[in-house]
Amino acid sequence: SQTGWFVIPGRLGDGREVDLAVAGGPLPSLDEALASPLSYERPDFVPDRFRDVHWYAQYRIMRQHPDQDGHFLYYARYLCREWNRLHADTDSLRSFEILFFHRPVGAHLERRPVTADYTRSVLWRHDCFR
Repeated sequence: SQTGWFVIPGRLGDGREVDLAVAGGPLPSLDEALASPLSYERPDFVPDRFRDVHWYAQYRIMRQHPDQDGHFLYYARYLCREWNRLHADTDSLRSFEILFFHRPVGAHLERRPVTADYTRSVLWRHDCFR
């Protein structure tokens, strides 16, 4: 079993990068995404990254069963469709990755785990304009 956190860096039409995970699962607004700098650092308390238990469960399913039932594909299409429905041109979402930073549960460390103690895995890459 693994413990860790998700980061979803997205690239906009003008090259800016935003964190699509900042809203905790649902799509963030442009202002919300730009106000939170993209960070790959371990959050203090990972469950706080999710809007509610529903979104926590969705991400958990994606993490535990990445190839089952097309969860990543459906979520990726949702992010592209909804973001680009509201934003055009330089603010449009061009591409993103779903990253998971992880380590085995029970990998006890004498100090508080830091980002360097985790492995970065690309779970999904998506191009919104294919």
